Amino acid sequence: MTRNLKIVIVIVTLVALLTACTLTEKTDDYNNYNKIVKTTTDVTYDAYDGGVEDNNALLRFEGFEGIDTLFVFTGEESITITVYENVQVGKFKVVLVDPFNQVIELHQTTTLSCVEGQYRIKVVGEEATGTISINVSSQVSVSFYPVSK
Repeated sequence: MTRNLKIVIVIVTLVALLTACTLTEKTDDYNNYNKIVKTTTDVTYDAYDGGVEDNNALLRFEGFEGIDTLFVFTGEESITITVYENVQVGKFKVVLVDPFNQVIELHQTTTLSCVEGQYRIKVVGEEATGTISINVSSQVSVSFYPVSK
């Protein structure tokens, strides 16, 4: 075999290996803005306990992977969102998606002035295990809508 043919074979092999590696690479949902703002839910849990009732959520989870919508609500006044989280393993965050598809990461207590439209509170995780408590409160009526799972 000539030297040039050997070089071509090595290059083709390297390109094939690199292509195979990138095809199996997992998409990072944790920081994927386009996936977070979607109205659909894409999530898996190894274990899940608790739930959402009206304006409160209390969840214990293991192996949480993906994006889950907990609340959908409308309101035109100031709201306060209180988040308590205790995550032992993995990456985890709570976000609010406003009517303009802006994503706001929520920590502890956040007070926002709402405009007319629909808001979604979501949790985003990568192999996360822990507990989370979320409360949404307002001086005026806030309308919550059921989230289909």
